[in-house]
Order: sequence, then structure tokens, then C-alpha cells
Amino acid sequence: MNSESQHTDYAFGNGEMSVHGTSASGLREKELPAVTLRAPETDDIDMLYLWENDSRQWVSTLAPYPVSRRRISDYVRDFDGNIAQWQLKLVVEAGGEAVGSVDLYDADLRCGQAFVGIYIDSAHRGQAYGSAALRQIVGYAFDVLGLRQLAALV
Repeated sequence: MNSESQHTDYAFGNGEMSVHGTSASGLREKELPAVTLRAPETDDIDMLYLWENDSRQWVSTLAPYPVSRRRISDYVRDFDGNIAQWQLKLVVEAGGEAVGSVDLYDADLRCGQAFVGIYIDSAHRGQAYGSAALRQIVGYAFDVLGLRQLAALV
């Protein structure tokens, strides 16, 4: 990561997180759209259910099967932001609208590593929301959680 003129502002305690600076791909912040990562709310359950069950994305997941609405509902209701539960799912918001989700999963805090997953709704793809969200979750994982390695299945 480029530390040149990088400012990090984590407001995760109130359910939101933002990171300012250079993206993982080298794009300056002004070239990336503004996105917010926030904790999932009960109003997000139906949308998360549709996204998790989009079979087109199963090829790049460790769980190529449908996820029940109850499992998603339980996760959202029980969410406390504790990565030690092995998964941290956040909603990606742009312009006040949910456009996708980003996850840290299979985290091993002792070894300092986790997997990262990202899903952008098909209506919002190609607008760099994924790059902007990835930039934020990478900054959070390294700077706040102290992780040293992230991996992704692509």
C-alpha cells in the first residue's frame, strides 16, 4: 500500500467505515467512487438473501449452495462486528443505496490472515464500487485488525 498522502478514518464503532488514500490498484481516491462499508441491518436481509443465492457467483465461493433466509437473518440479528466469529460481512453503500457486500472470512487472528470476498449487485457492476470497497476492507484488515495477509478466490 502506498503510504504517501494516505489518511485513514475508521468510524466502524458506529457501524460505518471509510478509508481515504490510494487504492490497492494504484488509483487515487478521487478516481474511485465514494462508498461506505456498514454493518448489515434487518432491512438488508432480503437483499443479502438474493445476493448470497446468486448462483452465478457460486463458482468463486467455498459454499456453492443456497443459503437460507434464516441463516442470513440470524447473522444480521446477532452481528456484533467480532471478527473472531470467523466472518465479518459488511454492506457496501454508494449514494445512500446498498450496491453490494464485502466479507472477511475464515480469519485466523493468531496467524494474521483471512480470506476476502466481495459481491457487487449486477446493476452496479463496472462502476468501480468493488475496487473502492476492496480498498476499504484491506485498510481495515491491515490497519485495525492487524492482519498481515488477505487471500481471495477468483
